[in-house]
Amino acid sequence: MTGGLAVNNAGLHDDIDLFFITSHSTLWISRLLATIVVELLGKRRKPEDRVVTDKICLNMFMSEDALRLPGGDQDLFAAHEVLQMEPLWGRGDSHWQFLRANVWVKTFLPVAWDIKRSARNNHPKNTYLWTQLSVVVLRFFELPAKGVQLWYMRRRRKNEIITRGVLRFHPHDARAWIRNKFTVRLAKYNMPLDNIFYDR
Repeated sequence: MTGGLAVNNAGLHDDIDLFFITSHSTLWISRLLATIVVELLGKRRKPEDRVVTDKICLNMFMSEDALRLPGGDQDLFAAHEVLQMEPLWGRGDSHWQFLRANVWVKTFLPVAWDIKRSARNNHPKNTYLWTQLSVVVLRFFELPAKGVQLWYMRRRRKNEIITRGVLRFHPHDARAWIRNKFTVRLAKYNMPLDNIFYDR
C-alpha cells in the first residue's frame, strides 16, 4: 500500500493506492487479474473518475527482476514514496528485496532507512509446488494478456510509463506539485530547495 493511507494521512474522500511486485514474466497477467477482481468488486478507480472515495488505484506493478527505480526518478519524492510503503501481503522477502534494490533512498532519508531496515520481517521463500505451478501457468498467459491490454490502451494512454519490468499508472503525477509546495514551505523559513538536496 502506498500514498497517504500508508502513513495514516488519507482524507475521507481519498482513494487507496496499491503497488504490486510480481513474479518474473507475470507482469501483465498479474495486472489483468488484479483489474478484473477490483472491477468485479466495483472498487476500481478509473482515470476519468472525479469521486474516488475508497476506490482502489492499481497504480504500479514491478517485476521481481526490475525492482530498482530508474536514475531519473531517484529523488526525495521517490525516496519518501519507497520508504512509506506498507506491505499488505508478500511472498518470501519481496518487500525487503524491493528496499534493498533501492538502497539509494538512504542518501535522502537515512533515518527512515534505518528504521525500515531494523523493522525488517524475515519470511521464508514460498517453495510449495502449487505456487511454482501457478507461476508457470500465469507465464503461459503473459503474452496474450499483454497484447489485450496494450490494444485496449492504444487510444487511452496519457502519462503512463510502460517498460519491460514496470507498469506505472498514476492518474495525476504528484511529483511536480509536491515539489512546488515543498519549495514554498522551505522558502518561508529561508531554506532553499537546491538540486544537491532534492535530486542527487
